[in-house]
Amino acid sequence: MVQCWVWRRVRDAVEVLLLHRHETKGDFWQPVCGQVEEDESLLEAVEREIEEETSLIEFEVDDDVFFKFTFDKDYLTGKTIEPVTEHVFSAELQSDGEDEQEVNITRNFSDEHDMFRWVSVEDALRMLKWNDNKVALSKFVEKYKVK
Repeated sequence: MVQCWVWRRVRDAVEVLLLHRHETKGDFWQPVCGQVEEDESLLEAVEREIEEETSLIEFEVDDDVFFKFTFDKDYLTGKTIEPVTEHVFSAELQSDGEDEQEVNITRNFSDEHDMFRWVSVEDALRMLKWNDNKVALSKFVEKYKVK
């Protein structure tokens, strides 16, 4: 699996993109996440998931996996599953300062998300449900020296 912290600079601050999973799919906030398809690299999966879940097309993915974690509980049912490793990336939204790209979550065929928000790192840490996501965001902050 892959996870990606999509972020942008707004004046002197950094905002990260959070997606809200529909209540029928868990009812929590998360970054862009998804499966790696057959014959697809981790980087290709990250780029595809960003486009599928957000409709963003102009972003720069750092091809360095800066964190990874493993979990063995299904977050929707609580049942034990085979261990799954999630590889964490970051992608900076590209903008020329005039034409800001718009996030559109309605084009995702899975309808897993019903809301999105650009938020500060502090707000994201409060909004995230899963500790692994909070640790991943903290690692993002350490790596990129953002606030």
